[in-house]
Amino acid sequence: MPAVARIRPGIEGILDASVAEFFEKGYGGTTVRTIAARAGVTVAALYHHFASKHEVLVTVMSQVMADLLSGSAAALAEAGDDPTQRFSAFVANHVTYHIGHLRFGFVANSELRSLEPGSREEIVGLRDEYEQRLVAVIAQGSASGAFRVRDPKLAARAVIAMCTAVSNWFDPRGPLTAEEVKAEVALLALNLVGAPACA
Repeated sequence: MPAVARIRPGIEGILDASVAEFFEKGYGGTTVRTIAARAGVTVAALYHHFASKHEVLVTVMSQVMADLLSGSAAALAEAGDDPTQRFSAFVANHVTYHIGHLRFGFVANSELRSLEPGSREEIVGLRDEYEQRLVAVIAQGSASGAFRVRDPKLAARAVIAMCTAVSNWFDPRGPLTAEEVKAEVALLALNLVGAPACA
């Protein structure tokens, strides 16, 4: 399993500024100089922490996956053995994260194409690990009769894509609150896997 990088002390402001730049201008339209200016540091100070703009992007994506992996593990552990509860806990954690980290979630998904081959393989490996957790939950639910799914992997990808897309359109100003969005997406996700109570 690839190692997951954690945020090093003192770089939070640089990462926040980087994500804001990537979100507004795209990775290709962002420079180290514009990141440094937005973060309120010198270019030299930025290079003290990161060797390149690409390393900043890898750190952002690694951190998003670290948060999702640790959050989903905790949510599944708390949910117990019931597949419907486990599925709902996974979905709630994913949506909650993307609502609370709109720009990080958007950048982590939209800029996968900008990663260099070695780093892309590492991040894709983490994404595959994350996806497999949901595949296992859906397969468990399908085997028990809680869900009606022919292909757990396809269903997992559809659920993750739907929940991740929240970071593309959610607006904290409304019309739906974060709690309303989480509730509605949870119902949609249960329908997607054919949970009888929601069919």
